[in-house]
Amino acid sequence: MEAETLFSNGIEEAVEEEVQEEESNVVATGTLDDNNANELCELCGKLVHCECPKVSLEDDDVDHGVESDNTNDVRPSARTHQRTGKPLTRKRKRNPNEWKGEKRKQLRQSGQSYVTVRGELQPEKSVQKCKVDHFKCRFKCSQKISDERRTCIHQQHWSLCDQEKRHFYIATTTRKDKVRSRRAENHNRKKQSYSYYFTIDGTDTRICKEFYLKTLDIDEKRIINSHCSKNESGIPMPYRRGKKQHTKFVKAKDFIRKHIESIPKVESHYCRRDTKKEYFSGDLNLQILYEEYTKKCLEGDQQPAKEHMYRTIFNHEYNIEFHQPKKDRCDTCEIFKMNRNPSEEEALMNAAHLTSKSKTREERAKDRLDKTACVICFDMQNVFSLPRGNVSNFFYKRKLNVYHLTGHCSLMKQAYGVLWPETLSGRSGNDIASGLVVILEKVLADHPAVTDLILWSDSRVPQNRNKIMTTAIKLFMHDHPSVKTITQKFCEPGHSEVQEVDNLHSQIETALGNGEIYSPLGLVRILKRCPRNKPLKLQQLRKEDMKDFQSIANKFKFDVIPFTKVKTLQYSALEPMNIKYKTSFSSNEWSEENLQQKLNKTEKLRNKQKNHLDQQNNLFSVPCSIAKVENLSAEKMKDLSSMLAFMPPQDKAYMELLCKKSASKVMSKKSSLDHINQEVGETSTETIELANENTKLARNRRAKIQK
Repeated sequence: MEAETLFSNGIEEAVEEEVQEEESNVVATGTLDDNNANELCELCGKLVHCECPKVSLEDDDVDHGVESDNTNDVRPSARTHQRTGKPLTRKRKRNPNEWKGEKRKQLRQSGQSYVTVRGELQPEKSVQKCKVDHFKCRFKCSQKISDERRTCIHQQHWSLCDQEKRHFYIATTTRKDKVRSRRAENHNRKKQSYSYYFTIDGTDTRICKEFYLKTLDIDEKRIINSHCSKNESGIPMPYRRGKKQHTKFVKAKDFIRKHIESIPKVESHYCRRDTKKEYFSGDLNLQILYEEYTKKCLEGDQQPAKEHMYRTIFNHEYNIEFHQPKKDRCDTCEIFKMNRNPSEEEALMNAAHLTSKSKTREERAKDRLDKTACVICFDMQNVFSLPRGNVSNFFYKRKLNVYHLTGHCSLMKQAYGVLWPETLSGRSGNDIASGLVVILEKVLADHPAVTDLILWSDSRVPQNRNKIMTTAIKLFMHDHPSVKTITQKFCEPGHSEVQEVDNLHSQIETALGNGEIYSPLGLVRILKRCPRNKPLKLQQLRKEDMKDFQSIANKFKFDVIPFTKVKTLQYSALEPMNIKYKTSFSSNEWSEENLQQKLNKTEKLRNKQKNHLDQQNNLFSVPCSIAKVENLSAEKMKDLSSMLAFMPPQDKAYMELLCKKSASKVMSKKSSLDHINQEVGETSTETIELANENTKLARNRRAKIQK
């Protein structure tokens, strides 16, 4: 009895109390203002807390990326941040300039005062006094160079970097081998002698060693090390402290990079203009990549590196994530990209495609900026296959398909959803139209003063851009006289502009995660909490909600409207049998067509005698019948029954009742078909006997004639 009430009353009534109880136990961790909690960015379609620059969507030539100079240590897949210009990687990169040790090093190399690691204060570098009176030295240093000149040389010296200082030492000093001494061996171990110079007024002036060192406030070791680091050309080599790398690590890192770059990547195309990431398949992760890397190393008789090295290179040198982009790539753009020698006609078609894309984006931006307009975006989400879980028995079984149509209203930033299983219907154009009508009714219930509606959807002809959807909208306006006009707009094929719905789908997928869901009951529990700030208004479709709009549409001549080319359709309550359309958003002129009913000659004569008003109401005089209910196949019912043992009691009861109802319908259909086949078989046997008698008579006649 409990399962029957769940099935008859609908899923949402069964879990409403449970959801309310669980929500009452949840402690709020943070609140947002209702006015801007679900406000969406005009560029990326996400919340306003994103970092997108506030620029107009009409400016397609804006450079959204700032090239950075410090990109030598980042792989080619890493991009730059559009605001800061820093290289983007999967993990935050270290910033050595902010380290205490690095700051201490910069102060020490520039000659300023600093505090050592032990806390000792080191004084600032300055010109030191010499111990010897240089008026009496043989080079007469004090007479040649004044104190002011010494101070100037000192400041210029400490303003140089370490590598420039080494060049300065080599340029102002000379080293030569000492002449052989006549004294006893090993009495004087000095092998080289140095000469010191300062450039005064363009000429090199020789000075003594003490005067040189005291002026610069350095020790003799700097001069010796600079000359020892010279190469064959006399140029000092850069510092190599901490730069040495073992050859085995260099080869291992190169092999890791080659392995990462060998995996096919999917670069985001049109779903986000400013997306800088590249993507691996969602079936992969770092652990799987490392395992594949170790297999490659073992195949090549190479020692694999540690896992932490693989993770470090992947996280800090690449900007890659493990999931597919939210939208597929545009077929038209991809074909043109692969065409190396396009013809003029193909180039013109691609230019027209890009122009239409930009015009569609501008039109969508105008509707977003109009805060008073009631704009409704709708789209189908991916099919939910239930049950889903980590039970090995589930992997190889046929599952129940559940369909979910979502919508988003711009007035209160409210999301709506309708849910139905495959036992009720499929996902054809008739089913999408029935779900949209239910969403529109819920929007009107929340906003009864609305008179004009704008609908945005993708440009799929079988689902959204067809005579079935047009008939459903016309009948909806007839049943709701308060609605005066409905404008239906379509995105450019391959380039989605319904980011509000895409954002909702992303939040739902995040909420589902890797959780275990056994039936539509568990699915509804999760959907009723998404998004967290303003939950989805969900409704389960029933048999009476699924209407057969296609049978009505077939009675009218819709072939006058080019559905494959239209970009916008407009329906007016004042002209119920007329439809306005445009094939481009750049055009300001509407084309208008009148719907005519398909009639034979006798029906046309009868309609001539009727009033013109009755002819206009022909579309609404036809009753809208309920669509045919689908049944599960015997194989799927068998698989679902085999998975019942792994389900919780409430989900098990729901799925059991679902299988029983489908089985009973299949058996009733089978019995009726057997009865029909039996009747057909009896009549067929009679006809076969008559045919055999006729053939025998014909043969006898032929035999008599031959005799």
